[in-house]
This record gives sequence, structure tokens and C-alpha cells, in this order.
Amino acid sequence: MKLTLNFLKNNISPRLVNGGFFRFFSTFSLIYFLLFVGSCSEPDEIGMDFIEDTLDVEVLNIPVNPITIKGDSVPTNVSSRNLLGALNDPVFGTTTASIYTDFRLMERDINLGDDLKLDSVVLVMYYASEYYGDEGITYMIKVHELEEKIESEDGIFYSNFKYQYKENPAVEVLKHINPKDSVIVDSELVIPQLRINLPEEFGERLLDASGTEHFADNEAFIEFFKGFYIRVSKQISSLQSKGLIAYFDLVQPTNLTSYSNITLYYTSGDESKSQMFPISQNSNRLTSVDICYENANELLKKQIENNGEIDGEVSDSLIFLQSLSGVNILLEFPQIDSLAKEGNIIINKAKLILPVEDKDEFYLNYFPPPERILVLKREEDGDLSHIVDSNFDYFGGTYNEDDNKYEFNITQYFQELLENPESNRGVVLIPTRAHSNANRVVLRGPSHSKDPLKLKLLYTVMD
Repeated sequence: MKLTLNFLKNNISPRLVNGGFFRFFSTFSLIYFLLFVGSCSEPDEIGMDFIEDTLDVEVLNIPVNPITIKGDSVPTNVSSRNLLGALNDPVFGTTTASIYTDFRLMERDINLGDDLKLDSVVLVMYYASEYYGDEGITYMIKVHELEEKIESEDGIFYSNFKYQYKENPAVEVLKHINPKDSVIVDSELVIPQLRINLPEEFGERLLDASGTEHFADNEAFIEFFKGFYIRVSKQISSLQSKGLIAYFDLVQPTNLTSYSNITLYYTSGDESKSQMFPISQNSNRLTSVDICYENANELLKKQIENNGEIDGEVSDSLIFLQSLSGVNILLEFPQIDSLAKEGNIIINKAKLILPVEDKDEFYLNYFPPPERILVLKREEDGDLSHIVDSNFDYFGGTYNEDDNKYEFNITQYFQELLENPESNRGVVLIPTRAHSNANRVVLRGPSHSKDPLKLKLLYTVMD
């Protein structure tokens, strides 16, 4: 089975532009492709293993031209995860992630009772099990109330979307960000979560809305309270640290009571009560991403400034790959046309090897590489789709920590290129789950002096 997904808008250069990643596809297709690469059984490998000894097998290292692609936007509401924090990366510059989200009613026509008195109101955001950067950082967190609703024509919210918010934050507070630490709530130890006390004025507004049209349904509630913009303004502790981006599971669909939420604590008469306003599956939310390369590695900056072209100044000894609308890599194969002219060729194996640069200056231990990389082919209109090999277990692409490299078997893709050389438009490398991870990696390019990028082709010329 072959799944075809387009990834790039048609443009002069194959960038993620004008709405960016996955503009044309349903949320289901996005989740399926980004979180899973097909697990079909491996097909009959005729033409993929070594040909019988009676035939000559040629071995060829195919030249590869890498080109840096500056990303634009990725969809950030296709999983339950959203990101908050900042990285001060000496290689990839500064990446800042903020969150926009609205909240929903637990039920229609909410009436909180009589003789209401506020105890407190708290913003609760559940951590995911992962994070990126240095754990245990203290940030100044600012929570702003939105002045406009979070809306999108197609229901997809991209990382470059911005919405109007009140200039003065509803709350500005120092918070220790540690996604691994459980916290105590009402004398009980609960799972790791960020809890921010909101102003009394906001809590009183919620109490005053009890039994009114504001609590009639979700549409009315969002007109009354459009949501929050949550951001970090500066790093307070560990000033020598390179920062942290925390991952939050804002939506946990298996248990409504575990959704991230606003919790209102109050008394009605003499009875203590609470009311949740969750970030539900129907909430509109996104991770807003800003990336600045001013303090990035000089080679990366030159590649971006030169639109990825490799010339006398811009070396291809190192190539750069980044999640969250950062930089991707286009690999071109200029020798395929001449190889196709040799005659009837059977590709026994096409192996793409991507070694990871492990020098201390690239902070491999501090900023671990993506767990997996995808290889996508460029179509005639500039869009991207996955190659046929990616549907099968042999494809590869998982980071091998022991060998410090990624490897791909892209045999069927190259067989298709030889049969149709006009389809040779190159492939693009992107990290998996680029919409909900902050991972990045520096790869060795084809001109690296030690263990460079390779494309090894084993083939047989048939009579």
C-alpha cells in the first residue's frame, strides 16, 4: 500500500511556505503519517538483494548535493502536545515556543450555586513525559488574556499563527520548570504539572458568570472568555544553561478530569466546591514558534543566507536539520540521468547513510538528535510525498546511537528514478513529529573529511 501526502507548497524553492506543512490534508492523515511510518510486511525483495554470482554486481557511491531549506510553519494541533519555553542554542540560534489555547465548559447551563465566595483559581497544565534541553530551569511565565478568538479556516493551527492579546499580563510569575517532578495538591501527590495561580479578579468574573448566558454553552463561553496566551519572558536560574522547551499534554482524551484546565475553587454557602474549564479535544490551541538565527553557527547562517546553494563560501561538510519550522535538507542526485543511460539496470540495494557530527561544539549530548528522520520525495509541482520504501520495515531512518548515524534503504525509490529519470527532483529530510518536538541535529555532509554522508548503490546491468 502506498500512502501519498503532499508537504510543500508550490514555490520557486521547495520551502514550507504560505501556510506551510500539510496545508492540504486532514488531521487524521497528518497524525497517521507523522506519528507512524507504515508497518506493512516487507515485500518480495526481487531486485533488492544481491543478484546471483553469475551476474556482475556494480558498486557505486552516488554524488549527493545537499541544500538547506528554510522552513516556514508546521501544524501544531494534530497531537495532544504543545510546547513552552526557549532554547539558546549556539548552533541553531534561539527558538522560543509559546501557547495559545481556549477553554471549554464541562456541561451546558452551568450554575455554581448560591452565596458564592472565591477561594482561588488555578491554571493547570499537565507535562508530557519528554522535554528538550536542561531540566530544572526557572522561567518568568506570563499569561495574557486573548482579545480575539483562536480561529482557523481549515481547523489546522500553524506554528506561525499569532492572535491579539492584552498587553498587560493577567499574571506574571516565576516558575520552576521540571517535567519529572510530581507536585502536592490538596495534600496528595499528583502527576507532574505546571500550576499557576490566576488573579482574584479573573476568578470573580467566572463566579459572576454563574447561571448567566455566558455559561449557556461553549460558543457563549468563548465569546465571554477567549482564552490565554502563555509565554516565557526570560530565564532566571542556570544562566549558563542553554534553556529548556517543556512539552505539555494539553489534551488527554482517555480521562476528561485529567485534561489541562482552569480550576475554580469556591464555596457555595458553607460547602467547598470546584469547577473545571478544560482544554478539551474541541479546544482551539497551538504552539507559536519564533526562531532567530542571529547567534547561530556561521556555516548554517551562510547556507540560509545563500538559499542553500553550495558555492565557494558555503561548504557542504556539515548540514543542519531542525524541528519546529526550522531548517530541512534537500538532497539532489545529479548522476542518476547518466546512470540511467547505461541500459537495463536492476538496483540490488540503495543505501543512504547519514552520520551525525559528534564534536562537543555541536552539543550532541545536550541536544539529542531526532529519534527518527523521514525521507520525502519532491513532486513535479514542488509538493512532497513519501517514497514507496517508507511503507516497509526495511526502510530505516531511526537514530542508531551506537553507530551515531541514520541509515535508509531506498532501493525501490532509485529503481523508479532509473525507469523515469525525469522524476529525479531530489528528496527532503525532515524530523518525525516536527510539529511537537524541538529536536535538531548536525549531520556530516558529503565533503566531510571523516565518515561523510554516502549514497551507496549496488546494481546490475542486464543484457
